[in-house]
Amino acid sequence: MTALTQRNLSVAGHGQAERDGNDYSLTVYKGNRLLPKIRLHPTIIFYAVVQIVLYLSGFGIVSVAILLVTVFLHEMGHVAAARLVGGHTDEVLLWPLGGLAVSWYDRTIRNKLIVTLAGPMVNGILFGLWFLAGGASFKEWDFDDEDNDIEINLTDWEGLCFWAAALNLWIAGINLLIPVYPLDASCWTGQLFYRCLCRSARNAGLVMVWLALLCGLFFLLLSLVSLDPLIMVVTGWCFYQMYLLLRATQLNLPPLGIPVDKTNRTPKDLSAFNADVTPTNRILNIGRSPVQSERI
Repeated sequence: MTALTQRNLSVAGHGQAERDGNDYSLTVYKGNRLLPKIRLHPTIIFYAVVQIVLYLSGFGIVSVAILLVTVFLHEMGHVAAARLVGGHTDEVLLWPLGGLAVSWYDRTIRNKLIVTLAGPMVNGILFGLWFLAGGASFKEWDFDDEDNDIEINLTDWEGLCFWAAALNLWIAGINLLIPVYPLDASCWTGQLFYRCLCRSARNAGLVMVWLALLCGLFFLLLSLVSLDPLIMVVTGWCFYQMYLLLRATQLNLPPLGIPVDKTNRTPKDLSAFNADVTPTNRILNIGRSPVQSERI
């Protein structure tokens, strides 16, 4: 997932929910100097319940535990990268696709690229570790070309390892390829659309809305075929993001992660700039953005 760089901006509804305290998240760790505050989004709780109900055996509980550890390490990659470029992270919100890290750092192109790619890189490393833990590189397969009915029998441990490897590949792929906020791909797609559409943040925002709709329809069809609870969560999440974008009073605000065009502002646009044009030293010293916002 991507990183918020201004807490007082209403980013597709998420920033406002954080300020109002009505995002229904569950705080599991209050944070310290080493780790940021950690919260669980309702979608990850929903996924955990569905997974345990569908798989009444021990696999349901183990798979939920692996998912929690995976998304936690994904976000810790973003947190570590933010510290690497001289910033810090206030809190992390976890959900099945990764999470949302509220981070502060100098948003140069280089820094944004480092922070954005850090999470999927962690998943890539975990993918390799789980794949090796399942004995993938040490197993020899002998196939008979004349036998069309081939069965590959895996032990419980091998099956669990390959499932965990596939989970990491799934999370990394979605974050890098699905351009829906706040996935990591929304960073570079938002920048791309902004520059291709005459630097109009509003037009780029409308494109992001349509992308969320198309992705939601795709995953809806996929969920009807597979009946996978994780894909069901992705489906509902895509439609929910589209709803938040459409409900936003200003499409020229984040989630695009680009400078707000002054000429596109209306009286309801109470936040003049995002962190791209806000003095970084003031953010890091004061601990919050100097741009003040009010509730609409």
